[in-house]
Amino acid sequence: MGRWGLVFGHRIATAAVQITFCGLCIRALARWVDWVVHLYLRDGRWRQHGGGGRDSSDHLYARDPGGLDFALGLGARHDTGRGAALMRVVFVCLGNICRSPAAEGVMRKLAPELTLDSAGTGGWHVGDPPYRPMQEAAARRGIALGDLRARQFSRADFTDFDLIVAMDGQNKADIERLRPSGNTTPVRLTAETDVRDPYYTRDFDGALDIIEAAAKRLLADISRMRDR
Repeated sequence: MGRWGLVFGHRIATAAVQITFCGLCIRALARWVDWVVHLYLRDGRWRQHGGGGRDSSDHLYARDPGGLDFALGLGARHDTGRGAALMRVVFVCLGNICRSPAAEGVMRKLAPELTLDSAGTGGWHVGDPPYRPMQEAAARRGIALGDLRARQFSRADFTDFDLIVAMDGQNKADIERLRPSGNTTPVRLTAETDVRDPYYTRDFDGALDIIEAAAKRLLADISRMRDR
């Protein structure tokens, strides 16, 4: 009886170890899948559509003989009088925890009179504060992000804002897929090159350098248009 009890106990212990091991494997696999999906949506490297090449007119500060209106992506909207009152800007990245809240924080420090917001094309982090390392990098520059909370970009943002600023080409493509029929709200890139996601690159200061320079140019353009 004692021998069979030992055998039975050994088998139970072995089964428990196997179950625990399988549980760990499943959790690891789930994390891997989440990571892959996140990369997929961030870069669009496996997509067969959208987010492809772009020309310099996608850049927020691209110039043509039309001057400032074209640079801001307003075009004919200036004729309606809305251009001169450009006040509502939303910055958009993937998860709304690094780049876009940083842009919102930078811009509200430079121009607190503007109506500013930020959002993400994905909804994984809705309700979360900005990523801690980004908050710390911004804080070293006197930019507070702790009161911000992530939200997901929606079709309503096309009517709620006068200008939508995307952090990279894939963000811009994802935003454009939600554009309501007939809507003409401009969607432009932040800079001439994509603002790479510091959640992956870990270069939070580098991302902030690009964002700060872009925000200053945007504010200068808006100020010149108001002075017309």
